[in-house]
Amino acid sequence: MIRSSAFTLNTALVLLSGTVAHAWTCNFTSGVDYSTTSGSTVKATSQQGCCDACGLDPICLVGVFQAAQNVCFLKGGLIKPKPGKSGIVACIARSPPPPAPEFDCATPEANCAGRLGATHWNPCYFINGSAPSLIDGAQSVARMGSKVIKVAMFSPESNYPFNSPKWPPAGFPTLLSMAQHPYYRELWAMPQFTTYVLIAYSTVGGTSGGDISYWRNGITETQIAEETAQLQACAEFLLKTYGIPLKKTFVFENWEGDWASRGATPKSPASLLARTSMRQWLGARQAGVTAARIAANVSPAAEPGTGNVLYSAEVNLVESSLEKNVSNMINTVIPFVKLDMVSYSSYDTQATSTSFRRALAYIMSMHNRTLASPPGSRAYFVAEYGVAQNDVSNGTAVGTIQNVVNEALDFGVSYVLFWEMYDNECTGGVGCTAGRCHDKNHPVTDPTLLHGFWLVRPDGSKSWPYTYLKGKIDEASGKP
Repeated sequence: MIRSSAFTLNTALVLLSGTVAHAWTCNFTSGVDYSTTSGSTVKATSQQGCCDACGLDPICLVGVFQAAQNVCFLKGGLIKPKPGKSGIVACIARSPPPPAPEFDCATPEANCAGRLGATHWNPCYFINGSAPSLIDGAQSVARMGSKVIKVAMFSPESNYPFNSPKWPPAGFPTLLSMAQHPYYRELWAMPQFTTYVLIAYSTVGGTSGGDISYWRNGITETQIAEETAQLQACAEFLLKTYGIPLKKTFVFENWEGDWASRGATPKSPASLLARTSMRQWLGARQAGVTAARIAANVSPAAEPGTGNVLYSAEVNLVESSLEKNVSNMINTVIPFVKLDMVSYSSYDTQATSTSFRRALAYIMSMHNRTLASPPGSRAYFVAEYGVAQNDVSNGTAVGTIQNVVNEALDFGVSYVLFWEMYDNECTGGVGCTAGRCHDKNHPVTDPTLLHGFWLVRPDGSKSWPYTYLKGKIDEASGKP
């Protein structure tokens, strides 16, 4: 994931002389500020102007007006009042939406153990030092009772560095060669898992994956053909060797496509060339997975639990397209490529149940389905959600996670994947480089040097999200 600053420009609304055609009604409170999980900034010359700005922005719950600077902070998501400086006024435009009701995992059709999972990717530490890093994290996901796991299948020597001497020094020449490595074979054979979501990349961009966004500046016919060939070879191997015999499902996808397409300018929409090339790239990858199904005689209407391979495109900027018609992957790429599934890295809407559910519905409306797309809302899944638990209040963590889990399960998505089993973001110390952990000899085990994107901490203790998710999974199995 990429995290942006607290305030980003979500609206182009500028109020002239502090007035608009239709005034909004707010409750005004002097000297009160609000913390928030999402927001933006606009100009305003009066508290009523700030109120109107908040009221006209469907994301905003409260505007905080600072008269000295003629500025209005629009705040949404999870908000909490706090003492403010003299001269500020809170303009409360609407009440926060109610939390999502608890989804009942005890019903037979809920299948929460097969839907609630976690990502294991680029961990900063390990728990079981006798197991390769890839397997160590997978064991932790399995102990939670989950039957679905998300892992990376590119640059594994960097993404899973600890206790893993068998990674080849020269890297991998193809995606298939990665899938056939003993560490990955051990993962595929684990009986606890029925579904694997794979952040998988061919080697068209370089050995072991190389430049995973090479297509951003254009893609050639030769590269398109090689993408299709590598995805087919890998998907066919997994399907024939593990999928059909062991009744497992493998879902190939990309990492957050909006950030990948924007490259070095994440605050600006992707170029037309990048979006056009992404359509071709996604189409080539989907073609490879489709060809693998055909080669293995898997029906497009195959039922879950019979062995399958699917392809999904992951989006991560949905709210700005839904609310402001900003050109993002969801509205300028997804409708133009037939895809089995669409996945959502949901940080832009995860804070409130209503915004999150509207985003899921919008994704569904943009999807260009294949014959093999799972029916209805099963063609979608939450690829990432979570919070930096060392950086936010417990209330924010609890509210966010409950919102996503319960709304997503009720909406009917196939999987809800927590970010992540072990934290992948460090703030300093030996082994931390540019905020990530790739040094095989120096895990970062000091929790104060980590952001807290974890289910299991470095000392093996469980976080609240782990307890919550395990509780839902145990509810599904009838455990007390």
